Amino acid sequence: MTPQTSTETSNQDQSDKQVQKMVPGLVQDQLPVSSTPNETKPKKTKPNKFHWKEIIKAVVQLYFLYVALSLLLLYVFKDAAVLHPMYDVSWKPQLSKLDQLFKTKSREIKIPLPKLSKDTGFEKPETLAALLVEKPSDKVILVSHGNAGNIGHRVGLASLLVNSGASVFLYDYQGFGESGGSATCAHALSDGLTAYDYVVNTLHYKPENIIVYGESVGCGVTTNIMKNRKVGKVILQSGFPSLVQAARDKLFFLWVLPPNLVPEPNFDNLSAVQETHPPILFMHGDKDTILPFSYCETMYSKALPPKQMYTCHGEGHNDIGLINAAGYVGAVKQFVNQP
Repeated sequence: MTPQTSTETSNQDQSDKQVQKMVPGLVQDQLPVSSTPNETKPKKTKPNKFHWKEIIKAVVQLYFLYVALSLLLLYVFKDAAVLHPMYDVSWKPQLSKLDQLFKTKSREIKIPLPKLSKDTGFEKPETLAALLVEKPSDKVILVSHGNAGNIGHRVGLASLLVNSGASVFLYDYQGFGESGGSATCAHALSDGLTAYDYVVNTLHYKPENIIVYGESVGCGVTTNIMKNRKVGKVILQSGFPSLVQAARDKLFFLWVLPPNLVPEPNFDNLSAVQETHPPILFMHGDKDTILPFSYCETMYSKALPPKQMYTCHGEGHNDIGLINAAGYVGAVKQFVNQP
């Protein structure tokens, strides 16, 4: 022990003795370490209570935040998520073979789009690319195709449909194939009406002889034509009740969104077939894993008459008419030529 340490210890002992003299009965273990004259005892705090109101408030706030973010994503990415256009002209040499096999006359057509202002992004006239596969018939099948590819990918479909005896008119939505403009759901609906008007006003087919044919997403375009123009008959192939219903079955987070907040257009086929309509033929593959066969059953069961349904047995979403071509062609031919 160093001298300095001994001195500090001696001073501490003397201080303790003085305190004991001033406060009799105070033992060493009771000596305060430090104290102040005005020191107060700490208040006892009560444990936090379980507040249901705060929890409910937090849940509601999270819900509205979730809805807001979901709607933002839908408004920004809906068109890109639904439509997948493709530019491809490799199919054009096949047209001569198609004409030879089925005794048709095929010709490409450019449909002028209605005059659009610069505010919509168009600074020059735009056109829709179309293809007429012509038979010596006064009937025509106007095809609104699905959400991907272009009319070149429907040449095989045209080769099946012409066996009905009717001509086939294919067209591309804006942004698809060689069509101008941009691919949006709203444009697809207006493009369907533009194609119909061209078939009536320029090709001079009578409305009662026009069979509008919708493929997948094109069913929404077709039912829109049916509601806004006079048509003879309707074929809905591989369709869905509505875009919201199909999206909810793919994206679980959409179930929390109120349907009336989902951005239009909704391609509401179910509502369309529940109103007065021309004769409709529903067609769907019972092995469809993209848009299940139950969609067709739902629409058929709830649709007003006149209506028919043909099940494409053993076929999925993208091979309709390929596995059982005879059955598919027979169903279409019978429907098209019914009085």
